[in-house]
Amino acid sequence: MSNIKDLIIIDGHSDYPIQLLRARRTGNKKVIETDHLPGLKKGGVCFETVTVGGDFLLGPYEMRDPFNTLRAIDAVHQEVTESPDILQLVLKKSDLDEVGRPGTHSLMMALEGAAPITEDFSLLRNYYRLGVRALSLTHNLRNIFAEGCGEASSRTGLSLLGKDLIREINRYDLILDLVHINERGFFEALELCENPVLVSHSNARKLCNVFRNLTDEQLKAVAERGGVVGINCAGFMIDEVFENQTVQRLLDHVDYMIDLIGIDHVGYGPDYGDYIMDYIDEWLNRSSMAGVRVQYAIGAQEISATQVFVAGLMERGYTETDIRKIMGRNFLRVYREGLPD
Repeated sequence: MSNIKDLIIIDGHSDYPIQLLRARRTGNKKVIETDHLPGLKKGGVCFETVTVGGDFLLGPYEMRDPFNTLRAIDAVHQEVTESPDILQLVLKKSDLDEVGRPGTHSLMMALEGAAPITEDFSLLRNYYRLGVRALSLTHNLRNIFAEGCGEASSRTGLSLLGKDLIREINRYDLILDLVHINERGFFEALELCENPVLVSHSNARKLCNVFRNLTDEQLKAVAERGGVVGINCAGFMIDEVFENQTVQRLLDHVDYMIDLIGIDHVGYGPDYGDYIMDYIDEWLNRSSMAGVRVQYAIGAQEISATQVFVAGLMERGYTETDIRKIMGRNFLRVYREGLPD
């Protein structure tokens, strides 16, 4: 652990509910408390924004299907019910006051891609009633709302339905995450959204030229709106050379982004999926990313190694105040502005 007392570390993007579906299907209970929490404690992580649906198929779980989204939401609620003294579901601003309380772990539910909403916004409203508080519009490919960042064409951005969806997001105090969307849609969404936005798990394209990373113009636009970009630990987003996908190179992204947009606009969105790597490998092989080898930052390949990243920030001369912002307080600020009273 770092020697920074009471450091709040927020994981801005976790796919752990996919593992919940797998484990609970075989009758396991208290899966987060038993299987996930030890690594989180070792890493010092006290809050995760968790994906409960989206525009992707992982293993047997087609997460575009509203039924599977509802199952994932239910799994999170079941876990909170089974571990009530440990797990806290974040639904409103005041819930953030409990983040970091010793012995507790906070969860906020999100959609990674809006496909489970379909064309029926009553589904969005019901997801909201069940506790979903953040969402992105796409995954890598296009859907009925917007063009994904992985599409070859960038001639289109938001559809008319996508613009209507952002207006609905504004009405319901949902947090908009502009991860995975293409550049045209990114700027169109930014114009329509009324609150600060997140890009929960992306790095700097200037240092690693892959479609999932952000251009300087995108980074600056997020900061100008008071938003935050979460640093991603997936190796292919750190460096194009496999052997260079290290924690030190990831820290180069931190340095670059902070020099460009300031200390108040960088967070931690590691995107670890080591617990479902068989699903991820299968997904990659049938997607536009076939042939990509996935590893996480060499030296910190799972959430339990988060303190290696913190130590790297300290070694690079970041102050305690800086580290508190990067590791949690910047995300907390945007969550507080976006969540309902």
